Amino acid sequence: MHRAHALTGPETLRRTALVEHIAAALGEPVDFVEVPRDEAVAVLEPVMGADAGWYVDAVLGGFAEHPREATPVVEELAGRPGTTFAAWAVAHVDAFR
Repeated sequence: MHRAHALTGPETLRRTALVEHIAAALGEPVDFVEVPRDEAVAVLEPVMGADAGWYVDAVLGGFAEHPREATPVVEELAGRPGTTFAAWAVAHVDAFR
Protein backbone atom coordinates (compact mmCIF):
# COMPACT_ATOMS: atom_id res chain seq x y z
CA MET A 1 0.00 0.00 0.00
CA HIS A 2 1.35 3.44 -0.95
CA ARG A 3 1.01 6.34 1.44
CA ALA A 4 2.00 9.97 1.39
CA HIS A 5 3.45 11.45 4.55
CA ALA A 6 3.73 15.08 5.61
CA LEU A 7 7.37 15.32 6.66
CA THR A 8 8.35 18.13 8.98
CA GLY A 9 11.07 18.96 11.41
CA PRO A 10 10.32 18.59 15.11
CA GLU A 11 9.27 22.24 15.52
CA THR A 12 6.56 24.54 14.24
CA LEU A 13 8.33 27.75 13.20
CA ARG A 14 7.24 31.01 11.60
CA ARG A 15 9.42 32.61 8.93
CA THR A 16 10.84 35.12 11.40
CA ALA A 17 12.15 32.25 13.54
CA LEU A 18 13.71 30.61 10.47
CA VAL A 19 15.57 33.83 9.73
CA GLU A 20 16.70 34.07 13.36
CA HIS A 21 18.17 30.56 13.15
CA ILE A 22 19.99 31.41 9.92
CA ALA A 23 21.37 34.59 11.53
CA ALA A 24 22.59 32.57 14.52
CA ALA A 25 24.30 30.07 12.22
CA LEU A 26 25.98 32.92 10.31
CA GLY A 27 26.92 34.74 13.50
CA GLU A 28 25.58 37.99 12.07
CA PRO A 29 22.22 39.74 11.83
CA VAL A 30 19.86 38.95 8.96
CA ASP A 31 16.94 41.26 8.31
CA PHE A 32 13.49 39.82 7.74
CA VAL A 33 11.72 42.06 5.24
CA GLU A 34 8.12 41.50 4.21
CA VAL A 35 7.61 42.22 0.54
CA PRO A 36 4.28 43.28 -0.96
CA ARG A 37 2.58 40.51 -2.97
CA ASP A 38 2.96 42.25 -6.34
CA GLU A 39 6.66 42.82 -5.77
CA ALA A 40 7.20 39.17 -4.82
CA VAL A 41 5.33 38.00 -7.92
CA ALA A 42 7.38 40.35 -10.13
CA VAL A 43 10.64 38.96 -8.73
CA LEU A 44 9.57 35.34 -9.14
CA GLU A 45 7.87 35.59 -12.55
CA PRO A 46 11.10 35.44 -14.60
CA VAL A 47 11.89 32.00 -13.15
CA MET A 48 8.42 30.66 -12.37
CA GLY A 49 6.29 32.20 -15.09
CA ALA A 50 2.53 32.05 -14.53
CA ASP A 51 3.01 29.95 -11.37
CA ALA A 52 4.57 32.88 -9.49
CA GLY A 53 1.24 34.30 -8.34
CA TRP A 54 0.01 30.91 -7.15
CA TYR A 55 3.30 30.27 -5.33
CA VAL A 56 3.24 33.64 -3.56
CA ASP A 57 -0.39 33.20 -2.47
CA ALA A 58 -0.48 29.52 -1.61
CA VAL A 59 3.01 28.78 -0.40
CA LEU A 60 4.55 32.01 0.86
CA GLY A 61 1.30 33.61 1.98
CA GLY A 62 -0.11 30.46 3.49
CA PHE A 63 3.10 29.65 5.32
CA ALA A 64 3.23 33.14 6.81
CA GLU A 65 -0.22 32.79 8.28
CA HIS A 66 -0.21 29.08 9.06
CA PRO A 67 3.21 27.46 9.35
CA ARG A 68 3.18 23.69 8.90
CA GLU A 69 2.58 22.03 12.23
CA ALA A 70 5.34 19.69 13.35
CA THR A 71 4.47 16.02 13.09
CA PRO A 72 6.12 12.91 14.60
CA VAL A 73 6.22 11.19 11.18
CA VAL A 74 10.00 11.47 10.63
CA GLU A 75 10.73 9.88 13.99
CA GLU A 76 8.10 7.19 13.41
CA LEU A 77 9.53 6.29 10.00
CA ALA A 78 13.25 6.82 10.62
CA GLY A 79 13.43 5.78 14.25
CA ARG A 80 15.09 9.05 15.19
CA PRO A 81 13.86 12.61 15.64
CA GLY A 82 13.86 14.97 12.69
CA THR A 83 16.57 17.60 12.45
CA THR A 84 15.78 20.99 13.95
CA PHE A 85 15.93 23.97 11.62
CA ALA A 86 18.70 25.47 13.78
CA ALA A 87 20.86 22.36 13.30
CA TRP A 88 20.06 22.30 9.57
CA ALA A 89 21.03 25.99 9.25
CA VAL A 90 24.38 25.34 10.95
CA ALA A 91 25.05 22.35 8.68
CA HIS A 92 24.21 24.40 5.57
CA VAL A 93 25.51 27.80 6.62
CA ASP A 94 27.71 28.11 3.52
CA ALA A 95 24.57 28.22 1.37
CA PHE A 96 23.66 31.50 3.07
CA ARG A 97 27.01 33.26 2.58
